[in-house]
Amino acid sequence: MFDEQLENELLGYDCLEMTPDASLYAVPGLSVVISRQTIHFPAGQHAHSEYEFIIPGQDLPTSLDDGRQIVAGAGKITPLNSWQKHGVAAPTRMETMTAVLCRRTFLESVARRAFGHADIIFENVSCDIGNRLSYLLGQLVDENIAQQPGYQAMQDSLSVMLVTEIIRQTENNVTAASGARENGQERQGIARAVSFLRDRYMNAISVEDAAAAAGMSQAHFSRAFRRFTGKSPHVFLTDVRIEQAAQLLQQRHLSVTEVALACGFASPAHFSTVFRRRMGVSPSDYRRMLLY
Repeated sequence: MFDEQLENELLGYDCLEMTPDASLYAVPGLSVVISRQTIHFPAGQHAHSEYEFIIPGQDLPTSLDDGRQIVAGAGKITPLNSWQKHGVAAPTRMETMTAVLCRRTFLESVARRAFGHADIIFENVSCDIGNRLSYLLGQLVDENIAQQPGYQAMQDSLSVMLVTEIIRQTENNVTAASGARENGQERQGIARAVSFLRDRYMNAISVEDAAAAAGMSQAHFSRAFRRFTGKSPHVFLTDVRIEQAAQLLQQRHLSVTEVALACGFASPAHFSTVFRRRMGVSPSDYRRMLLY
Protein backbone atom coordinates (compact mmCIF):
# COMPACT_ATOMS: atom_id res chain seq x y z
CA MET A 1 0.00 0.00 0.00
CA PHE A 2 1.12 3.57 -0.54
CA ASP A 3 1.79 5.72 2.48
CA GLU A 4 0.08 9.06 3.04
CA GLN A 5 3.22 11.12 2.35
CA LEU A 6 3.68 9.59 -1.11
CA GLU A 7 -0.03 9.96 -1.72
CA ASN A 8 0.06 13.68 -1.04
CA GLU A 9 3.45 14.52 -2.55
CA LEU A 10 3.66 12.39 -5.67
CA LEU A 11 0.43 11.38 -7.28
CA GLY A 12 -2.68 12.96 -5.80
CA TYR A 13 -5.40 11.22 -3.84
CA ASP A 14 -7.60 10.07 -6.72
CA CYS A 15 -4.87 8.16 -8.55
CA LEU A 16 -3.84 6.24 -5.46
CA GLU A 17 -7.39 5.54 -4.44
CA MET A 18 -7.97 3.78 -7.75
CA THR A 19 -4.80 1.67 -7.60
CA PRO A 20 -4.16 0.90 -3.91
CA ASP A 21 -2.34 -2.37 -4.57
CA ALA A 22 -0.11 -1.15 -7.39
CA SER A 23 3.69 -1.00 -7.24
CA LEU A 24 5.14 2.50 -7.06
CA TYR A 25 8.62 3.36 -8.30
CA ALA A 26 9.36 6.96 -7.38
CA VAL A 27 12.44 8.83 -8.59
CA PRO A 28 13.17 12.58 -8.59
CA GLY A 29 10.79 14.22 -11.02
CA LEU A 30 8.52 11.30 -11.82
CA SER A 31 6.83 8.14 -10.61
CA VAL A 32 5.99 4.88 -12.33
CA VAL A 33 2.89 3.01 -11.19
CA ILE A 34 2.46 -0.60 -12.29
CA SER A 35 -0.66 -2.56 -11.42
CA ARG A 36 -0.96 -6.22 -12.31
CA GLN A 37 -4.18 -6.68 -10.35
CA THR A 38 -7.70 -5.81 -11.38
CA ILE A 39 -8.49 -2.10 -11.05
CA HIS A 40 -12.06 -0.88 -10.68
CA PHE A 41 -12.32 2.68 -11.98
CA PRO A 42 -15.37 4.48 -10.59
CA ALA A 43 -17.30 6.81 -12.88
CA GLY A 44 -16.20 10.43 -12.70
CA GLN A 45 -13.24 12.67 -13.38
CA HIS A 46 -10.21 13.88 -11.49
CA ALA A 47 -7.21 16.10 -12.20
CA HIS A 48 -3.73 16.63 -10.82
CA SER A 49 -0.72 18.83 -11.46
CA GLU A 50 1.38 15.98 -12.89
CA TYR A 51 1.44 15.07 -16.55
CA GLU A 52 0.22 11.48 -16.84
CA PHE A 53 1.09 8.92 -19.50
CA ILE A 54 -1.10 5.86 -19.25
CA ILE A 55 -0.39 2.44 -20.77
CA PRO A 56 -3.49 0.27 -20.21
CA GLY A 57 -3.54 -3.46 -20.70
CA GLN A 58 -6.79 -3.16 -22.65
CA ASP A 59 -8.61 -0.38 -24.45
CA LEU A 60 -9.70 2.19 -21.88
CA PRO A 61 -12.58 4.54 -22.82
CA THR A 62 -11.70 7.92 -21.34
CA SER A 63 -13.71 11.13 -20.98
CA LEU A 64 -12.01 14.54 -20.90
CA ASP A 65 -13.01 17.87 -19.40
CA ASP A 66 -13.98 19.36 -22.77
CA GLY A 67 -16.53 16.63 -23.42
CA ARG A 68 -14.35 14.59 -25.75
CA GLN A 69 -14.45 10.82 -25.54
CA ILE A 70 -11.16 9.10 -26.42
CA VAL A 71 -9.89 5.55 -26.16
CA ALA A 72 -6.52 4.95 -24.52
CA GLY A 73 -5.29 2.09 -26.70
CA ALA A 74 -4.22 -1.23 -25.22
CA GLY A 75 -0.45 -1.46 -24.94
CA LYS A 76 -0.04 2.10 -26.20
CA ILE A 77 0.89 5.30 -24.40
CA THR A 78 -1.72 8.05 -24.07
CA PRO A 79 -0.72 11.48 -22.69
CA LEU A 80 -2.81 13.60 -20.33
CA ASN A 81 -1.78 17.17 -19.62
CA SER A 82 -1.24 18.83 -16.28
CA TRP A 83 -4.57 19.66 -14.58
CA GLN A 84 -6.55 18.16 -17.48
CA LYS A 85 -9.62 16.49 -16.03
CA HIS A 86 -9.99 12.88 -17.11
CA GLY A 87 -11.82 9.76 -16.06
CA VAL A 88 -14.39 7.21 -17.19
CA ALA A 89 -18.06 7.84 -17.91
CA ALA A 90 -19.12 4.48 -16.49
CA PRO A 91 -17.52 2.12 -13.95
CA THR A 92 -14.71 0.28 -15.71
CA ARG A 93 -12.65 -2.77 -14.88
CA MET A 94 -9.01 -2.88 -15.95
CA GLU A 95 -6.84 -5.98 -15.56
CA THR A 96 -3.38 -4.39 -15.86
CA MET A 97 -2.08 -0.87 -16.20
CA THR A 98 1.13 1.15 -16.18
CA ALA A 99 1.26 4.90 -15.71
CA VAL A 100 4.10 7.42 -15.69
CA LEU A 101 3.33 10.55 -13.68
CA CYS A 102 5.75 13.39 -14.24
CA ARG A 103 6.05 16.58 -12.26
CA ARG A 104 5.21 19.59 -14.38
CA THR A 105 8.41 21.47 -13.52
CA PHE A 106 10.56 18.45 -14.32
CA LEU A 107 8.91 17.70 -17.66
CA GLU A 108 9.07 21.34 -18.73
CA SER A 109 12.75 21.58 -17.78
CA VAL A 110 13.52 18.50 -19.90
CA ALA A 111 11.51 19.91 -22.82
CA ARG A 112 13.35 23.22 -22.61
CA ARG A 113 16.75 21.54 -22.47
CA ALA A 114 16.08 18.98 -25.21
CA PHE A 115 13.85 20.93 -27.59
CA GLY A 116 14.25 24.59 -26.60
CA HIS A 117 10.54 24.95 -25.79
CA ALA A 118 9.06 24.38 -22.32
CA ASP A 119 5.42 25.28 -23.00
CA ILE A 120 4.41 21.79 -24.03
CA ILE A 121 0.88 20.59 -24.74
CA PHE A 122 0.24 16.95 -25.59
CA GLU A 123 -2.42 15.72 -27.98
CA ASN A 124 -4.58 13.10 -26.26
CA VAL A 125 -3.72 10.51 -28.88
CA SER A 126 -2.54 6.96 -28.23
CA CYS A 127 0.91 6.28 -29.68
CA ASP A 128 2.90 3.08 -30.12
CA ILE A 129 5.58 2.38 -27.55
CA GLY A 130 8.93 2.10 -29.30
CA ASN A 131 11.62 -0.34 -28.23
CA ARG A 132 13.72 2.45 -26.75
CA LEU A 133 10.90 3.82 -24.60
CA SER A 134 10.04 0.34 -23.35
CA TYR A 135 13.71 -0.32 -22.59
CA LEU A 136 14.19 2.96 -20.66
CA LEU A 137 11.05 2.36 -18.61
CA GLY A 138 12.23 -1.13 -17.71
CA GLN A 139 15.70 0.07 -16.79
CA LEU A 140 14.33 2.80 -14.55
CA VAL A 141 12.21 0.30 -12.66
CA ASP A 142 15.12 -2.17 -12.44
CA GLU A 143 17.40 0.49 -10.93
CA ASN A 144 14.71 1.42 -8.41
CA ILE A 145 14.31 -2.20 -7.35
CA ALA A 146 17.97 -3.29 -7.25
CA GLN A 147 19.40 -0.06 -5.79
CA GLN A 148 22.96 -1.03 -6.61
CA PRO A 149 25.75 1.47 -5.79
CA GLY A 150 25.28 4.54 -7.96
CA TYR A 151 21.61 3.83 -8.65
CA GLN A 152 20.58 7.41 -7.85
CA ALA A 153 22.80 8.76 -10.63
CA MET A 154 21.48 6.10 -13.01
CA GLN A 155 17.89 6.99 -12.11
CA ASP A 156 18.52 10.69 -12.69
CA SER A 157 19.90 10.02 -16.17
CA LEU A 158 17.24 7.45 -17.06
CA SER A 159 14.38 9.71 -15.97
CA VAL A 160 15.62 12.51 -18.27
CA MET A 161 16.06 10.05 -21.14
CA LEU A 162 12.64 8.53 -20.52
CA VAL A 163 10.83 11.88 -20.56
CA THR A 164 12.75 12.98 -23.66
CA GLU A 165 11.75 9.78 -25.45
CA ILE A 166 8.11 10.20 -24.37
CA ILE A 167 8.09 13.69 -25.88
CA ARG A 168 9.66 12.34 -29.08
CA GLN A 169 7.18 9.51 -29.49
CA THR A 170 3.93 11.31 -28.64
CA GLU A 171 2.07 14.02 -30.52
CA ASN A 172 2.64 17.49 -29.06
CA ASN A 173 3.28 21.08 -30.07
CA VAL A 174 7.02 20.94 -29.31
CA THR A 175 8.02 18.15 -31.69
CA ALA A 176 5.54 19.36 -34.30
CA ALA A 177 7.19 22.78 -34.31
CA SER A 178 10.66 21.25 -34.50
CA GLY A 179 9.68 18.98 -37.36
CA ALA A 180 8.28 21.88 -39.37
CA ARG A 181 11.60 23.70 -39.18
CA GLU A 182 13.78 20.79 -40.26
CA ASN A 183 14.52 19.69 -43.76
CA GLY A 184 12.11 16.91 -44.71
CA GLN A 185 14.40 15.14 -47.16
CA GLU A 186 17.25 15.09 -44.69
CA ARG A 187 14.96 13.79 -41.95
CA GLN A 188 13.80 10.96 -44.22
CA GLY A 189 17.40 10.01 -44.94
CA ILE A 190 18.26 9.84 -41.25
CA ALA A 191 15.09 7.81 -40.61
CA ARG A 192 16.27 5.29 -43.24
CA ALA A 193 19.69 5.13 -41.57
CA VAL A 194 18.11 4.60 -38.13
CA SER A 195 16.01 1.73 -39.49
CA PHE A 196 19.11 0.33 -41.20
CA LEU A 197 21.07 0.35 -37.93
CA ARG A 198 18.20 -1.15 -35.92
CA ASP A 199 17.58 -3.90 -38.48
CA ARG A 200 21.25 -4.88 -38.94
CA TYR A 201 22.79 -4.25 -35.53
CA MET A 202 23.94 -7.88 -35.35
CA ASN A 203 26.26 -7.38 -38.35
CA ALA A 204 29.47 -5.42 -38.80
CA ILE A 205 28.35 -1.96 -39.95
CA SER A 206 30.50 0.99 -40.97
CA VAL A 207 29.62 4.69 -41.06
CA GLU A 208 29.90 4.43 -44.84
CA ASP A 209 27.20 1.74 -44.86
CA ALA A 210 24.80 3.86 -42.79
CA ALA A 211 25.53 6.97 -44.87
CA ALA A 212 24.74 5.02 -48.02
CA ALA A 213 21.41 3.94 -46.53
CA ALA A 214 20.65 7.62 -45.85
CA GLY A 215 21.73 8.65 -49.35
CA MET A 216 24.30 11.14 -48.00
CA SER A 217 28.03 11.67 -48.03
CA GLN A 218 29.78 10.39 -44.93
CA ALA A 219 30.64 13.87 -43.61
CA HIS A 220 27.14 15.23 -44.19
CA PHE A 221 25.57 12.12 -42.72
CA SER A 222 27.60 12.22 -39.49
CA ARG A 223 26.65 15.86 -38.83
CA ALA A 224 22.99 15.36 -39.71
CA PHE A 225 22.70 12.14 -37.70
CA ARG A 226 24.01 13.82 -34.55
CA ARG A 227 21.70 16.80 -35.08
CA PHE A 228 18.58 14.65 -35.45
CA THR A 229 19.34 11.95 -32.86
CA GLY A 230 21.71 13.68 -30.44
CA LYS A 231 24.26 10.90 -30.92
CA SER A 232 26.98 9.85 -33.30
CA PRO A 233 26.14 6.83 -35.52
CA HIS A 234 28.62 4.72 -33.54
CA VAL A 235 27.08 5.59 -30.16
CA PHE A 236 23.57 5.03 -31.52
CA LEU A 237 24.50 1.58 -32.86
CA THR A 238 26.16 0.65 -29.58
CA ASP A 239 23.04 1.69 -27.67
CA VAL A 240 20.87 -0.47 -29.92
CA ARG A 241 23.18 -3.45 -29.35
CA ILE A 242 23.14 -2.94 -25.57
CA GLU A 243 19.33 -2.67 -25.59
CA GLN A 244 19.07 -5.96 -27.46
CA ALA A 245 21.67 -7.61 -25.24
CA ALA A 246 19.80 -6.59 -22.09
CA GLN A 247 16.70 -8.34 -23.44
CA LEU A 248 18.55 -11.48 -24.52
CA LEU A 249 20.27 -11.80 -21.14
CA GLN A 250 16.86 -12.54 -19.68
CA GLN A 251 16.82 -15.81 -21.62
CA ARG A 252 18.50 -18.43 -19.45
CA HIS A 253 19.37 -20.79 -22.30
CA LEU A 254 21.71 -18.27 -23.96
CA SER A 255 25.27 -17.90 -22.71
CA VAL A 256 26.89 -14.48 -22.38
CA THR A 257 29.10 -15.37 -25.36
CA GLU A 258 26.06 -16.21 -27.48
CA VAL A 259 24.40 -12.94 -26.50
CA ALA A 260 27.55 -10.99 -27.40
CA LEU A 261 27.82 -12.52 -30.84
CA ALA A 262 24.08 -12.27 -31.51
CA CYS A 263 24.23 -8.53 -30.83
CA GLY A 264 27.14 -7.77 -33.15
CA PHE A 265 30.02 -7.50 -30.69
CA ALA A 266 33.38 -8.68 -31.96
CA SER A 267 34.14 -10.70 -28.82
CA PRO A 268 32.71 -11.51 -25.38
CA ALA A 269 35.46 -9.42 -23.77
CA HIS A 270 34.55 -6.36 -25.83
CA PHE A 271 30.87 -6.94 -25.04
CA SER A 272 31.55 -7.14 -21.30
CA THR A 273 33.62 -3.94 -21.36
CA VAL A 274 30.99 -1.94 -23.25
CA PHE A 275 28.10 -3.38 -21.26
CA ARG A 276 29.73 -2.54 -17.92
CA ARG A 277 30.54 0.98 -19.13
CA ARG A 278 26.92 1.60 -20.18
CA MET A 279 25.00 -0.32 -17.51
CA GLY A 280 27.32 -0.14 -14.51
CA VAL A 281 27.46 -3.93 -14.05
CA SER A 282 28.82 -6.88 -16.00
CA PRO A 283 26.47 -8.91 -18.24
CA SER A 284 26.62 -11.81 -15.79
CA ASP A 285 25.75 -9.61 -12.81
CA TYR A 286 22.95 -7.96 -14.75
CA ARG A 287 21.47 -11.38 -15.56
CA ARG A 288 21.82 -12.46 -11.93
CA MET A 289 19.95 -9.37 -10.72
CA LEU A 290 17.04 -10.06 -13.08
CA LEU A 291 16.72 -13.81 -12.78
CA TYR A 292 17.56 -14.60 -9.17
